[in-house]
Amino acid sequence: MRLVTSYCLLAQVQDIQGDEESALASWANCLTYDTRDKRRKEVAWRSPELDFWQFQARERLKPVGN
Repeated sequence: MRLVTSYCLLAQVQDIQGDEESALASWANCLTYDTRDKRRKEVAWRSPELDFWQFQARERLKPVGN
């Protein structure tokens, strides 16, 4: 989970700094490296922040006009 949260946080910083190209790549990685389906079954906990950040990622990655 550390990798995915790092990408989500990095994307937010890049957005604030105005680096849209890098931010979009980091938002994509925020979704790509989610290990939700790869977690061990005994790990039931999931960060609510991660769910929100991934919602943000999907919003940022929507094509223009949608």
